Amino acid sequence: MIKFYKNLPNDISDDFELVDLFELFLKDLFEYRFPSFYKRPSDEEFSNFKKDYENEEGAIWVYYPWLRKVFKILNESDYFEVLTSRNKPYVSHEEQRNFYEFNVGIVGMSVGQSSALTIARGGGSKNIKIADPDIISPSNLNRLHLGISSVGKSKVSEVKKSMLEINPFLNIKEYTEGFTNGNSDDFFTKDFKIDVVIDACDDFMAKLEIRKLASKYQVPVIMATDLGDGSLIDIERYDIDPNLQPFGGRHKMLKDPGSFLNAAIAIISPENIPTTLMDRFFQIGKTAPTHPQLANSVFLSGALVSYLIRCLANKRDIVDERVLINFDELFDPEHKQENFEKIRKEKIAAFKNLLGME
Repeated sequence: MIKFYKNLPNDISDDFELVDLFELFLKDLFEYRFPSFYKRPSDEEFSNFKKDYENEEGAIWVYYPWLRKVFKILNESDYFEVLTSRNKPYVSHEEQRNFYEFNVGIVGMSVGQSSALTIARGGGSKNIKIADPDIISPSNLNRLHLGISSVGKSKVSEVKKSMLEINPFLNIKEYTEGFTNGNSDDFFTKDFKIDVVIDACDDFMAKLEIRKLASKYQVPVIMATDLGDGSLIDIERYDIDPNLQPFGGRHKMLKDPGSFLNAAIAIISPENIPTTLMDRFFQIGKTAPTHPQLANSVFLSGALVSYLIRCLANKRDIVDERVLINFDELFDPEHKQENFEKIRKEKIAAFKNLLGME
């Protein structure tokens, strides 16, 4: 897709723009390696640094065909040093390297694309697999880090381009047909074995297959579910216990696996659905065509997923349970009233009754 050159390329079409970013990257590299000069540049010191760097032939050219641009930047190790420089010292050099070397698979490109792009910006997962069969529809623009020029194109291919514009050295494997019975084993093992899988898809049977193979290959599963203005995170540590019950056994309550909404509610469980979403649930299919998905919760979910992957990569202890972050609970005064919990329990009971779950 993209091409790297040691010298200015002459094997591409004349219809491209040359963008020399070398000195800007080099200045950031200089300030990172010599912190005393941060925002107080020394022309003489930088000039010597630049001369030594050029003598070492540290610059490269990278061609992005979809942009019709060739950029002059730093080599891979120095580019990565600049990309991650503002993560330090909060993220140590060793922690950053572990994050970069932790292989990730992502199924579904809504919450999944937010996760992928946040991982890339954070200097994580050089090797990454992304799967989704869909194209980008105009209504997807409410929550995707993409613009109008991406509408009608493959979600996976457009997300891959965005990731490569953050870090051109990433090794991204596309599954434009999605995660299927025909490629599921390959998704876990071909080219490189994934160390974690992100379940961000809507297909219940695909979710079950993800967990079946996660158990087989002893890979943890992180599922991020956007809920109104919040996010529900499920962490299933098949790397620790390959005999875990998928979804904590909640899927066994499911009467109609072919219904996305029924499957989603069974897996999420009504106790975790925000009351504001419950109040509006039965408008789906009437005043709204499908379940709501907001940028707030999609972006939040992506940040949470990226954080958890960095934790796993560095073998930090993390909870093996569900975590719900609900903005309404944090900021809405109504949710802080003494009788709110009683009201919420009543709404949950009524919601279950309407769904025939009681």
